[in-house]
Amino acid sequence: METNENQFGVNFWWYVPQNIVFDAGEAQEILGRHGFESFDLPAPTRRTEVSRTAYHFQDRRTKDNRRITEKARDDDNTVVYGILSRDQRGDQVGYQQNTKVVLHKDTGHVGAEGALAGEFMNALKIYEGSITSEDIRHFLRAIVVNMTYGIPKRPSGGIYFVPVLYVPILEQANDFLKELGVGAKLYIERLVSGVSERENVWESVQAEIESKITDTLATVERIGKRVSSVGKHQTRLDGLSEIMEVYKGLLGQEAKHEELAKMLNEAGEKVSSKLMLLSEQAESNGTGTLKKSRRVLQAEEILEACGRPMTIQELTDAGIASGVFSGDIANPVGSVNATITKALNAGTTRIIRVGRGIYGFPE
Repeated sequence: METNENQFGVNFWWYVPQNIVFDAGEAQEILGRHGFESFDLPAPTRRTEVSRTAYHFQDRRTKDNRRITEKARDDDNTVVYGILSRDQRGDQVGYQQNTKVVLHKDTGHVGAEGALAGEFMNALKIYEGSITSEDIRHFLRAIVVNMTYGIPKRPSGGIYFVPVLYVPILEQANDFLKELGVGAKLYIERLVSGVSERENVWESVQAEIESKITDTLATVERIGKRVSSVGKHQTRLDGLSEIMEVYKGLLGQEAKHEELAKMLNEAGEKVSSKLMLLSEQAESNGTGTLKKSRRVLQAEEILEACGRPMTIQELTDAGIASGVFSGDIANPVGSVNATITKALNAGTTRIIRVGRGIYGFPE
């Protein structure tokens, strides 16, 4: 996209067709060609595959062939879904379960019995190892919007403003969607800098950050024991501060940030106080010692030996090459990243996050 000195950002939104089913491995290869990581669009878990297949049979729109999918049981060993069909007898209308699906969590084995059992097993083959429209939308909301510091232009979302500096990431995402070839696309609308335009953007920034602060404090207030849960919300507040700094630099005098900065500081103090309180309670109960997983300890050793920050892909590859990480799992990069993120949220200081998906060893 061509830029000029009067352009300070863009509005963007997307269209993703319904009922997309696309091989996850192929999608990740395409994603990698456009500057993203494979774990930005992970393959579905076994549970997700089965759930999506079960709800594929739900149909509330037609009159004569209506079906409802319900989760009947979810315990330590199994998840059971019932598929119910419309049953009318005279003036009485109801639903009768005629298909049962059982997922065995330990083995991943799936069994189906009843009227749609054969159709279910055939449909499951389609959803296995496949991403869907839902995954693509999640990638756009959770990855692309976050990477570009996107701000919703309305409370319900749908249209986002992105500073001009991060427009190339949008273009990479759009190129990915084009190569995917499933009909999904981004719409990018340039905005020319003007006082009213800049003030409107800052109003959106204020509304978004204030809403996130309120939600974060309400959630933290409800947390009773888990120190790591509070740590996640502290990280979220740090992210909001980063967004504010980005837009303060972009908008200049239109970014009347003092009151917002005060709100963030006060929220940070409240979260820190809750974190300290729970840590003290855990310590007094004898549960305050943070036990590092073997994988985290090994990641620390690799980062220290390397002497420079590493992307999660580099870190995982180095660990697999040296034999300290197992490469014999479906998504080793995502697994290592999740473990390190969990350790950071739990309070470790031996690994630091340098950037998105980049970790280092503190000096």
